[in-house]
Amino acid sequence: MISIELKGDLKIQGKLAKLVNKQLPFALSKGLNELTVKVRDNELLREYQSTFTMNNKQFFKLTHSISVSSKSQWKQYGAVMSSIQQSENTPPRGSKRKSGERKKVDTSFMVKHVTGGTRFPKKKKKFVPFSTAPIKRNAGGSVRKAYTPTTLYPKNNPRTFISEVRGKPVLFRKMGRAKKVQAMYHLQPFVTNTRKYNPIAAIRSGINKRSRKAFTEAIIFALRTSKLR
Repeated sequence: MISIELKGDLKIQGKLAKLVNKQLPFALSKGLNELTVKVRDNELLREYQSTFTMNNKQFFKLTHSISVSSKSQWKQYGAVMSSIQQSENTPPRGSKRKSGERKKVDTSFMVKHVTGGTRFPKKKKKFVPFSTAPIKRNAGGSVRKAYTPTTLYPKNNPRTFISEVRGKPVLFRKMGRAKKVQAMYHLQPFVTNTRKYNPIAAIRSGINKRSRKAFTEAIIFALRTSKLR
């Protein structure tokens, strides 16, 4: 909890109280937004990196997209709200996407890393890429079109084929003129994810560590940049 104590001449105290009340929505919004960004880019990022191999930082930002608050929320709802959420989810009322984080991609599969559970494919089999396969991805984390199963394995493509390895189907790609082949995807009827990612704990830790400093600095900034009348 942050408290503000005003001392001095009663007339000055009254003016200061009005100033604090006037600047409070701006200060709360500024402090909350800066707190949200710092927690996402520090505690939450460390939790993500300790759980997954980060090949694409942009994908991390899309799966942990920030919606910022504004002082107008205070007038409408009596509160300011920001969020860290998947880019395809709707921001809280009155919030808007942080600049540069407005792209929407389907990151729903990440939920199973938090809750654990089974993901079923839309078709009969799910193509799961091998970790050793040279599959390139877009900035959003999705597989580039040239490396998707539908591109690699059309019916008339002589350079790819499916063969069973230890009783399980694997999609192979022929390498150049040599007779070497490379395993690209293995086909599974479903994928089971264990519960291994805990973003909530990381966010709580960051809030406990950073909230007082963030809001104190925001209040001081708001008062310094305002005029006492």
